[in-house]
Amino acid sequence: MSDFFNVLDILRLIKKFELSGILKDAAVKLPVEKDNFKITIPKYEFNSNESDIPRLHCMIEIFVNKNFVIYIIIDASNKIVMPGLINCHTHLGMSIFRATNDNLTLDEWLNNKIWPIEDKLTDNDIYYATLLSCIEMIKTGTVMSNDMYFGCDGSIKAIKETKTRSLFGRCLMDIDGKGEERIDDFNRLYNKYKDDELIKFSIAPHALYTCSLEYLKKCSDLALELNLPYHIHFCENINEVDTIKEKYKIDPIDVIEKLGLFKNKLILAHTTFISKDKLFKLKNHDISF
Repeated sequence: MSDFFNVLDILRLIKKFELSGILKDAAVKLPVEKDNFKITIPKYEFNSNESDIPRLHCMIEIFVNKNFVIYIIIDASNKIVMPGLINCHTHLGMSIFRATNDNLTLDEWLNNKIWPIEDKLTDNDIYYATLLSCIEMIKTGTVMSNDMYFGCDGSIKAIKETKTRSLFGRCLMDIDGKGEERIDDFNRLYNKYKDDELIKFSIAPHALYTCSLEYLKKCSDLALELNLPYHIHFCENINEVDTIKEKYKIDPIDVIEKLGLFKNKLILAHTTFISKDKLFKLKNHDISF
């Protein structure tokens, strides 16, 4: 029997389909030598006799030949078959904060609520929070995220275990004087996972209000050196825009232009309060909202 299939491998395959919500049970035909060969495992039943396979709400048939080639047939009647969705801006490790601190300004939310809690999170906490986010994505047909967070070893572990894809950004900022430490941590992650088939990287400075101009430029240079996208929160709310204008005496778009960030492949998250009269400056550059 071992010449034909590995039961654990087939179970893992079925579990992956089950996690995606495609099926609740599975019936599997196996090419075996014995006429009445049958394996019964809690919840799953494998039979060699095609007539034993029940009709299911969503039927899957898995054929395994002696060369370990697996053929999968899924009955997708009355279903929609389409490419997977991509969530273009996520903080996967923050799923546990959902609906915990409402009716606050962004400054109040970050400074008084979220950041004090995040200071206490471990990589293991972030692993489970990211795992929850990944399972939610799978259940809704989302196969890839553009993530920005810290506690990255926990996040990447969850992403790899769930077989989702990610454009992953280690959140970078120097507002607290720890900017170089964060870049060093990014370089460690990049060198460890740069050849991974599921994980690709971006350079992800948090925002104009949490990074110095010098730090933003350093991030830009690093992104250009490694040929990576540059992912940043931008014009998320009116208070942010007013703060940047007051600090630098120019519009946020003019700030990133003066820094030379238009040379980068920019992913600007939110852009809710971007100046309409400044939009023309962006149209001929590689910029996504």
